[in-house]
Amino acid sequence: MIVNFARHNQSIQNYSMKYIYLLAFLAISSIAISQDSPFQRIYPLENKSLENGALAVASDGFFLMNLTTDENDDTNLVHLTKHSAKGNVEWVREYKFEDISVIAPEMDLTVINGDEAVLTFTGVNESTGNIERRAVVKLTRFGLIEWQTGPAAANGSEAQVGFAEVIPSFDESIIYAGNNNDTSDDITSHYLAEIDTSGQVSWGKLYTPSDTFDTEYHSVINGIDTSKVDKSYFITGRLEVNGNSVYVSNVDEFGDVNWSRSYNVSTAEFETWENRVMDISVGKDSTIAIVGALINPEGNNWRNYILKTDFEGELLWSRTFGFTDPGILFNSGVIIDSLGNTAVSGRYANTTQLENFDYLVNFDNQSNLVWSNSFPRIQSIVLDVNTVRFYQGGDLEPIESGYMLSGVSINTMSQDLIPFAIKADIQGNAMCEEMITPTLDTLEFSKDTLIVQVRDYLFIDSSKVEI
Repeated sequence: MIVNFARHNQSIQNYSMKYIYLLAFLAISSIAISQDSPFQRIYPLENKSLENGALAVASDGFFLMNLTTDENDDTNLVHLTKHSAKGNVEWVREYKFEDISVIAPEMDLTVINGDEAVLTFTGVNESTGNIERRAVVKLTRFGLIEWQTGPAAANGSEAQVGFAEVIPSFDESIIYAGNNNDTSDDITSHYLAEIDTSGQVSWGKLYTPSDTFDTEYHSVINGIDTSKVDKSYFITGRLEVNGNSVYVSNVDEFGDVNWSRSYNVSTAEFETWENRVMDISVGKDSTIAIVGALINPEGNNWRNYILKTDFEGELLWSRTFGFTDPGILFNSGVIIDSLGNTAVSGRYANTTQLENFDYLVNFDNQSNLVWSNSFPRIQSIVLDVNTVRFYQGGDLEPIESGYMLSGVSINTMSQDLIPFAIKADIQGNAMCEEMITPTLDTLEFSKDTLIVQVRDYLFIDSSKVEI
């Protein structure tokens, strides 16, 4: 099966003739901005929405990735922009499947070799029963396609629309993560694969958690990060045992499991609440942070949580936090920063005042609140609480001087969705931020050793690229 990509408007000059970028500061635009100065910026595209989103930091700036629609045939496009360290747009590219009109909202990108982007996204053919085609695309520093591969199981199982992530490996290759639904036993598992510098799959591993009686559990992956002290990876996600379990697995550079743990909420108030795991970070201090949201059975009460462990998965501390006004909130990203503190990003929607904003909250290594800031001038948006990852619309990334986060805001007049980027210093300051005080509470987890069945997961190339 051949999948083609079409590349539109390769020069920024040609592109700007069709679409006008309205680059807007959300602070005083006359102030001179240095390379390291914080900012909040939005990037509207005239008469079009740019949905979803992902951010990756490069050596000389950053990339923003969004989903939009081709006005000529209503097919979905992946929209990628390269920005300078000050936030200015340097070039724009768009990519699409030739014979698939719908691109799933879950997408990701990373950077290798300092300034070369690697994208992943999924095309869905609705006319043939939602058959999926996944793509991992390696670009040159100018956004031209260098190679593309289509990871697909060769054992008869099916990839899932949902989480997909790419991160650099330890040898300039790419680690690709996702979920799998085995139709033979109806078990959802998660997988990792290493893709080498030429786009070939070096290895693939399928992970299926089970108990001591070999009863297999459904599992999904929601986050992956690299160790800062050895050549291993940490993955986390939801373990569907009782609805609120979290798993963490440490795997070596070849995908084999070193250890795996499960964590169950033991605080009585939250034992029946759904657990949506969102992200994981591994610090230079060898601690691990996992963030997510607990949702009550009625779906109208949300509590964020942070879970900290040591390098072997032993519990250090955990707690919940929220805001006093009624609303929906969820953690979207976590970083153990250069100071050893835990920075958490997220989105809050006030259901009574129709106020939406992104936030950054920072805790020290003893779980004490250090600072917390919100960014209300950007009207970030939560459209559907049932698809949290889609509408969070972005990433939290570390930079030398602090943090970068991205998301999607809304034009209240046109209702168009607009990507934004925030660059904050190590104290969470980003010009026009506002302090916000979260309510903190304790949260207890119980830990168990988890057995994970590891199988070789064969991949085939299901797609090719024509430029």
